[in-house]
Amino acid sequence: MSYIIAATDFTDTSLNAVTYAANMAVATGYPLVLINAFSLPVMVGDVPLPATLIEDTRVDMDKQMTGLVQSLAAAYNGLNVSGEVRYGTVIDVIERYTEENRPPFITIMGNTNTRENSVWILSTLSDASGNMKQPVLAVPPEAKFKTGPVMCLAIDLNMNNIAGPLRQIADVATALRAQLHVVNVGNNDADGNRLLSDSIELALLPARPAYHFIPGEEVEENIQNFCEQNHVKLLAVIHGSHSFFESLVHRSHTKHMAKTMNIPLLVVQETAN
Repeated sequence: MSYIIAATDFTDTSLNAVTYAANMAVATGYPLVLINAFSLPVMVGDVPLPATLIEDTRVDMDKQMTGLVQSLAAAYNGLNVSGEVRYGTVIDVIERYTEENRPPFITIMGNTNTRENSVWILSTLSDASGNMKQPVLAVPPEAKFKTGPVMCLAIDLNMNNIAGPLRQIADVATALRAQLHVVNVGNNDADGNRLLSDSIELALLPARPAYHFIPGEEVEENIQNFCEQNHVKLLAVIHGSHSFFESLVHRSHTKHMAKTMNIPLLVVQETAN
């Protein structure tokens, strides 16, 4: 059986992401693995840190992790939950864990930046999605898990060989019993369907999506409007060198995009198998 990873540093925002992950684990039946990654500088100024500081910090993190695992097990009937505390950066620790075990169904992260910072979710995912092969879900503050959510996949039809990541997105949508809407903005003909390849439709077939082709060049604004009008609770994108997501990382963001990013964002690598 696969499993769900939730990264936590025990802050309020990361604990909200853990709650989101716990509800998803109960809904899907997957075990939940909590991961805490901690790191310390070797020196502060010219003063070396005590040799015991790493171990002391680990002991403190272990205590917090044990308490969190116990509280979740008590709060969620039937939840299979465990915790891991390791030294290193969160991305490196998760990569090592998944190499030692099997790939997870999904990795869930929160972020401690403020809601007013419209790029917080992008900065969280910029490195993570580029390194991890599994889907990565960034959960903003106060987001709540919903079974059977309305889910939007913003797709760029110019991307090639994306059957693998599309299958991963279809797996997520199916497991969550989501209503999947596939939205393309701009690069289509009047009907849109002419540019939709058979491989895309085949990869997404298990999720039984609805397709929407929106004319115009304002990708971010059109996606944001679609999400608002259709009460989307989860936005999915594919991370590639010329993808919609990559363009978001490297351009200024409008107020519309800031609003869109207040819903969980699922990112899958273009090279996913």
